[in-house]
Amino acid sequence: MLEFYTIALRGKTDSVTTTGQTERAIDNTSQDNSSTVNNVLIKQLSSCLNKLHLSAQYTQELLTIHKKLLKDTSNDDVLQHFIEIFDVIVADLQRERNSATNFLTSLNETLAIVQNAVSKTLSTCEKAQHTNDLINIKLQKQLLDMTGSVEKAMSLDQVKVDINSKLASIALTLEKKTIFEQQNQQALSNQLKDMAAKVKKLEEQSQEFEVKLAEQQRKSMFDALTKLSNRAAFDEYFTQSMVRFHHNPFDLALAVIDVDDFKQINDRYGHTVGDKTLQVIANTIRKKVSKDAFVARYGGEEFVLIYSKHKKSELINELNSINKSIAHLPFQFKNNKVSITLSIGATHITSEDNIHTAFERADEAMYKAKEKGKNQVVYF
Repeated sequence: MLEFYTIALRGKTDSVTTTGQTERAIDNTSQDNSSTVNNVLIKQLSSCLNKLHLSAQYTQELLTIHKKLLKDTSNDDVLQHFIEIFDVIVADLQRERNSATNFLTSLNETLAIVQNAVSKTLSTCEKAQHTNDLINIKLQKQLLDMTGSVEKAMSLDQVKVDINSKLASIALTLEKKTIFEQQNQQALSNQLKDMAAKVKKLEEQSQEFEVKLAEQQRKSMFDALTKLSNRAAFDEYFTQSMVRFHHNPFDLALAVIDVDDFKQINDRYGHTVGDKTLQVIANTIRKKVSKDAFVARYGGEEFVLIYSKHKKSELINELNSINKSIAHLPFQFKNNKVSITLSIGATHITSEDNIHTAFERADEAMYKAKEKGKNQVVYF
């Protein structure tokens, strides 16, 4: 986008001319060149914007700017819209950064609370153990003292009096021990409950962030214009399919689809019409393709399909059916009925293939379909 911005800025600078007849001639040339540059910029920028994945709020702002960009053609307007696009992207990045920062701050605070609770619990346990040890030592001394009193006693009456006194003291100590243990157990239980609640909160925060990360990953694999998977998703899916195929071979097939003469639609009716055309085509392919097939927009007007259970005849029949469905769609631009067709190249993966050779073969088959007159399926 910075490169596009530089080109637009250069186009604006180059429009400065001299006076008189030469000025008018150069100015006309400059305007023609500027218009050409802007058309190229707008087309490339439209492709870039379709790959951006922003939040709902900023996506809407981006679409609004995009519509303005398609209407305005002066260099000043193009430069202004570039600046607006940069502002929207930066704002969304800042929003996402703030969200992540807030979560990490909250997570850090919760971890600190949990750590403090654990330390407090351990300290309480140590103090309780120390107190309990002291009580046990006291009990042991009282028992030894009682035994010594019995041995030293001169009469039975003296023994009774002494033992009763010692037993009362021991009973009091045991009562204190019981009360202390109950209080200690209750305190420990309360601390554990409090710590469990904090851990649960920590888990909930982590789950929320995991959902956000999963959503970001989903968006990164999603084509905003057509609602299909994008090229990154295709690369990942195709790579995984190839690994499974080489581990345990099955009917793995690849089809590359290109919309015939799509540039003419953009040039004649505008990029907005071109975008709507791609959306209709994508939706039709999604409805007509088999449930087990993977569908993605590879880029521009090109789509890719991955099949896992189709033999050659089944594959060709389905691709022909998709092509016929697209050709029969009632496209109408500016009261002109237009027939949209596809050139499709298909191939099955072999044991000697890797992801590059397989794709190149399917792509070559697609170009062969174009050479043979378009609107057809070629299988290699």
